[in-house]
Amino acid sequence: MTCLKCAACREGHFHLCEHAYDFWNMQPEAMPHFHGTFASHYYIHPNQYFYKVPDDVSDAAAASANCALSQVYFGLDKSGISFNQSIVIQGAGGLGLNAAAVAKERGATVIVIDGVESRLQQAKKFGADYTININDYETVEDRTNAILDLTNGIGADVALEVAGVPAAFAEGIHFIRPGGKYVTIGNITPGKLVEFDPGLLTRKSIQIIPVVRYNPWYLSKALLFLSQTKDIYPFDKLLDAAFTLEDIKTALDKSAAREVTRGTIIMGGDSG
Repeated sequence: MTCLKCAACREGHFHLCEHAYDFWNMQPEAMPHFHGTFASHYYIHPNQYFYKVPDDVSDAAAASANCALSQVYFGLDKSGISFNQSIVIQGAGGLGLNAAAVAKERGATVIVIDGVESRLQQAKKFGADYTININDYETVEDRTNAILDLTNGIGADVALEVAGVPAAFAEGIHFIRPGGKYVTIGNITPGKLVEFDPGLLTRKSIQIIPVVRYNPWYLSKALLFLSQTKDIYPFDKLLDAAFTLEDIKTALDKSAAREVTRGTIIMGGDSG
């Protein structure tokens, strides 16, 4: 949603529209009734962007387009990551895996950090050139040295925080070369604090780029990316399960019970 009238929209920051969530929690009793997902009908409001899923993109792959792929696509564009540069991705969940694929297609050397070995193995399938298991390194200094070894001793050109852990944000500036860039997407909850070294940030002249949501047309970019790379990366393997619309209560109950442990719930149907 974009209102085209608020301060953010007038500045061209459509991802920060003040009215993006105007219909977010409206109940079905309110006109025009069809506000929510998990439904057979959905009302497209004025100034709301929507795109047709390409015919060659499966439902399972399309489910990650919003928000995972669109979000990291937008963030990496802001970083300007390009051919022959290096990037450290903190976190190998859905966002991190999608980011690895986008960065790899840009020609970057991709380093992924996580504490779960199965996620790191999955990251290799999504373009990671190197993986680092944080459990193999006791300290920040140890992990930093591991990254320096992979980047000719200078540090990464870009780091992307999608771990959602405040401590990861504080650690990330150690991995980046002087003059590098740091895109932070994962930490979205206000009030979670961590000790941070602003002097190191300043002396290294690192540019921090916080990103929330994305400009609407990035959803179209994401869908086209899925179409163009469907034979390269296993996007349709990111989800644990699929459910029919009639089984939505079972799907949500399983999700709440953490039986569906990785990815997104999708409903059966035509991906168009």
